[in-house]
Amino acid sequence: MPRVFLPPQRQMPFPRTGQPDKARGSAHSKSPLPHIICLAVVLPYSAALFIGDIKLTPIKILLLLLTGPAIAKMLSGDRRQPRQLMASDLFALVTALLLLFMPLIVSGSKTLTSSVSQTLEFFGSYIIGRAYFFTNDSIRDLARALKVVTLFVVGMGLLDIITQHFLIHEFVASIFPVDEQIVVSSDPHFHRLILGMDSLRAASTFDHPILFGSFCAILIPIHLYAHEDATSRLFYALVSAVGCVIALSSAPLLALAATIAIYCYDAMMRGARWRWKLLIFTILFGVAALFVLSDNPLSWLFRNLTLDPQTSYYRLLIWNAAIDQISNNFWLGVGTSPTGNAILDSSVDSLWLAKAIVYGVPMIVTLFLTGLAAVVPFRGQAKVRRSDPFLDRMSTAFSLMTTILFFISMTVYFWNAVWLFASLCIGIRVSLKERCLLAMRQHRHFK
Repeated sequence: MPRVFLPPQRQMPFPRTGQPDKARGSAHSKSPLPHIICLAVVLPYSAALFIGDIKLTPIKILLLLLTGPAIAKMLSGDRRQPRQLMASDLFALVTALLLLFMPLIVSGSKTLTSSVSQTLEFFGSYIIGRAYFFTNDSIRDLARALKVVTLFVVGMGLLDIITQHFLIHEFVASIFPVDEQIVVSSDPHFHRLILGMDSLRAASTFDHPILFGSFCAILIPIHLYAHEDATSRLFYALVSAVGCVIALSSAPLLALAATIAIYCYDAMMRGARWRWKLLIFTILFGVAALFVLSDNPLSWLFRNLTLDPQTSYYRLLIWNAAIDQISNNFWLGVGTSPTGNAILDSSVDSLWLAKAIVYGVPMIVTLFLTGLAAVVPFRGQAKVRRSDPFLDRMSTAFSLMTTILFFISMTVYFWNAVWLFASLCIGIRVSLKERCLLAMRQHRHFK
């Protein structure tokens, strides 16, 4: 029987979901939306209009305008680019509902305005990231917008250091009078002794130097992975690093060091597909060893990862007091009412502790699951990402950003700009994961 030779079958490439179809000659027109969103996020929150008790900042006005259309865009979909609801969407929705209803249950209707505001900030930012930042072109537009924002906020931060005044806040306060200015250059809290000299800590347009430094730190992964040009990557990463340094805060410096270390590790181990599993195992093993070998691991972390030893002792007091408070109000939290503990009512330097105290443990669990479900890969995702280098790089960037943000939030409480930007970026990371899932399904359908 004669042999029949069949031509070898070529493996069908993965469709690049979310990219414009070059064959149709579609030209990408740069959208102003990323620039508008990024600028609105970083504008001082004292630049606001009041309608009764309602404070309308530029970003809140933008959220009011965009959240509804973003939800409609996600639900209606597109025949050419159908959208897929992800696990993070469910967790984000539950988190938003807990933000809305827990304070109302505990503290009553007097918290309605603040509860609606918190819900809008978190879920509005998240769903905008999901709806409007899906394609490669939209992510590139965001990266370009963040270049401008980086230069702006770091420039304002340098002016703080040079003049030893919070110039942008003083200027905005002269236009939008407020009862009490949050950021005051004469406040000793905003000063730090460096090399024997007293220096103001740069806050730029943010409500606190630690927010400014943390924002600069979480921008670095985008600058390192988004741009093809090595000079551009280095320049904007260095500018962001300057922002981390002049904030004179330990958390941004820790985030900066961790980001650079992981980026260098990724660059050196690029050819090894198992590199992320090795890194995660090493980190988990180190954490486990710390808890086994140390009598008080939290005390060790605070002592060795903070610039000022006094703040480490204070943070330890906060954690001890907060754990007692949370154990007594595990499910619902205490709402917006004072806890009765002088330390906790003054400041809680941890996002997870502060949210658990106010909203209960279920809320921080769903918040954590929102981020975790965004970054955990599904089976076969790596093959899709290898077929689209930009998608692969940005998935890494937003995963690194989310991980670093969740890590430093153990000792930092985020609000306003950083909280909103974090929610936006988690939504974008979910969109990138969704693109991988859709590409995988299309590949299986046409195979």
